[in-house]
Amino acid sequence: MNVAARVLTSDMWNDVVEVFSETAGCDGCWCFNHHIAPGRPDVRDDAARAAKELAVRDGRASGVVGYLDGTPVGWCAVDRRRDIPGHDCVTETGDDAAGNVWAIHCFFVRETARGHGVARAMLQTTVSWLRDAGASEVEAFPSPPDREPFFHGFGGPFTLYSSLGFEQTDDVDENYCRVVCMLEAAR
Repeated sequence: MNVAARVLTSDMWNDVVEVFSETAGCDGCWCFNHHIAPGRPDVRDDAARAAKELAVRDGRASGVVGYLDGTPVGWCAVDRRRDIPGHDCVTETGDDAAGNVWAIHCFFVRETARGHGVARAMLQTTVSWLRDAGASEVEAFPSPPDREPFFHGFGGPFTLYSSLGFEQTDDVDENYCRVVCMLEAAR
């Protein structure tokens, strides 16, 4: 099986749609609600899809699409921390005045494509892309290693991150921990 991952570009909207075709945009979210400021109402389903499509086509959405034998089957949403004020796990830690801290806020691989290395390829591509772009660190929010994965599991598996050099910094709550990969030190 051929596994690949590509950084999202404005012409890849149909690939994002294909990834989520079996899950209605990952339960109607389309990885858009994290961009909405706290206190404002979330959007779902068609409204979220339309908002995400506009963001992708305008080049305001960031992420990596995973492929298995040429078919889009995975999505890694990653944005500057300051651009996702509505994410429940993101907190203001450290100095991010330059906007160089990025956060993986959704990690999804179709169930039928799991176990083939798609998630690993997406995470490796994400880290490489952000390092080349000058990011100082990237954080993510998997379930802690000593607990069963949270039922939604949008953070991805802890073991994936730890195998690629991410280190756990703290628990966000009972469902998620924060893991970080320092990119400047890796240059």
